[in-house]
Amino acid sequence: MLCSCGTSWTWAARWTSCCGRPTTTAWLRPYRWMWTISSPATRSPPALPALRLWLLAPRTAMPISPRRRGLLPNEHLPLAPPPHLQPPPTAWSPPVLTSSRGVPMKHQFIRIALLSNSPTCHQRVKAICASQDWRVLNNVDHAQPQTWLQQQRIDLALIDLDYPNAIDIINTSSKLSPNLPIVAIARQERFLELQQAILAGAAGFVISPIDQNQFVVTIGSLLSTRKISAENHTKALMVAVTSLKGGVGKSTIATNLAVTMHQLTGMDVILVEAHHGVSDLSLMLNLHPTHHLGALLNDNGIDEDLVRGILQKHNSGIHFLSAPTNVTELVELTPEIWRELFGILTEIAPIVIADTAPIADFALEETLNMSDVALVVSSPEMPSLRHAVNLIAAIRNNEEMMVEPRLILNRVGMPGSVKEKDIRSKLGEPVAASLPDDPALTTFALNRGVPFVLSHPRAKLSQAFKELATALVRMEEEPVEARQAVPAARETAAPGGFFARFRHAPA
Repeated sequence: MLCSCGTSWTWAARWTSCCGRPTTTAWLRPYRWMWTISSPATRSPPALPALRLWLLAPRTAMPISPRRRGLLPNEHLPLAPPPHLQPPPTAWSPPVLTSSRGVPMKHQFIRIALLSNSPTCHQRVKAICASQDWRVLNNVDHAQPQTWLQQQRIDLALIDLDYPNAIDIINTSSKLSPNLPIVAIARQERFLELQQAILAGAAGFVISPIDQNQFVVTIGSLLSTRKISAENHTKALMVAVTSLKGGVGKSTIATNLAVTMHQLTGMDVILVEAHHGVSDLSLMLNLHPTHHLGALLNDNGIDEDLVRGILQKHNSGIHFLSAPTNVTELVELTPEIWRELFGILTEIAPIVIADTAPIADFALEETLNMSDVALVVSSPEMPSLRHAVNLIAAIRNNEEMMVEPRLILNRVGMPGSVKEKDIRSKLGEPVAASLPDDPALTTFALNRGVPFVLSHPRAKLSQAFKELATALVRMEEEPVEARQAVPAARETAAPGGFFARFRHAPA
C-alpha cells in the first residue's frame, strides 16, 4: 500500500504516515480504548513506537486489560469480539406478569358446581364464594344433573341432600371422577342421610344453615388436599372473541391477539375457530390445514391424542385448530362435543383464544360458557354498538354464564364514525380497549397472510394489541367487586337474558 508521497508502508504503520503527516485514522476509532494517549486534549493517535506490538498478533490471543475491558459495546467493533470477550449465553425467560399491587399472577378462579333446589342455599353459597373469589356454577332446570355435573370444568362439587337422588349422584360422580372432591350439604336432623353420603363417596359435609367459617374451612381444606388451592392453582385462560354483527374485525383481533399473547408470555397459545362456518383464520395465517373440526365427528369420541393430531403449528409459535376450508366439508358439532373439546384444549395449553361467528347458536353459547373472558367487538357505528350492548346485557343476565364480557372498540377514528368520547360517555358500558383504524395495514397483512403484529410490530395498532394482551393476562387480578360491577344498562335488560331460549331448545 502506498502513502501520499509514494512510499510503501505496512498496515501497522498507519498510525502516522512515513512523511510525517497524519493519515486518516477513522478505521482506528474502535481501537481508541487500546491507545496510550499522552495528550488528552488532542486525542491524536500515538507515534509508531508507542504502538502495542501485540496488535499484530491474532485477535484471539490479544491480552486485554481488565480495567479496559468492555469500555465500548460490542456493536462498535468492526469485527466480532474474541471468544474471551463474548458474554456467556443466557436463556431467555418470559416476563413475569404482576398485578397493579406487584403480586405475581399465579391463579385464576376456582369453579364450584352446586346441585340444590333451595334458593336460600343458592344465595348463601354464592355470597360466601364471592368473598373467597370462587365461582359457583348452578344447575338450573337441567333434566340430567349427573350429565351436567360431568360436563363442567369444576374443582369441587356441592350437593344438597334435599336434591332428588342426591345419594345416587354422589355415588356415580365419585366413581366417574375419583379426583373430584364432593361436599354434601345437609340439615342437622338428617344424620342418617349424611352418613350414607359419606359412604357413597363424599369427601366432606357442611351443615345447613351454612356457617361461613365452617364452609370456608371445609372447602379450603379439600382444595388444599387436592393441591389446587386458590393461592397456587394455575388453570388455562380461555378468551372468546365474539360479536353478533359481522365485519367488525373479530377474526383479525383473534389472530393478532393470539400471536401477541404468545410473544408476551412465552406460553403455548391455541387459536381455535369455534363456529360451524368456513375457515377465515387459515387465510390470515397463510396455512393449509389438512385436518379440521370435522375430524371430531366420529364414532369413537374425542380424546387428547385426537385433538393434538388436528392442531397445526404456525411459524409464530401458536397452535391453530381450523374450521373446514370448503363448503362441502362443513359440519355441525353438538354442544357436548364443544364442551369436551374446550376442556381438552384448556388441558393442552394455558391460553386458548376462540374466534366465534356472528350467530347465536349452540357453538357460541358453549364457547361463552367455557370461557373466562368474552371480548365483545364493536366498530364505532350505531348498528354494531347496539348489537354489542345487547350481547353484553344478555351475558350478564344469564346466571349460568361465568364469563366476564369486555367491550372492545375496533377501528376507532374511522371516517364518519361515532367519536370515541361520545361512546364512552353515553353508551353506559365501560370500554376495555380501543384499537385504532388502520385499513392499509390490516388489508396488507390479510393479503400476505402474515399477522401485522409480526410484520409491523412498531405500528400503533400493534402496540394497542400488546396493551390489550397485557390487560387480559392481568384481568384476573382485579378485585371481585370490580369484576362484578354492573353498569346501568344491565338493570334495563330483559329478564332471563338472550341465551335463555337455548336452555329449553332440543339438542
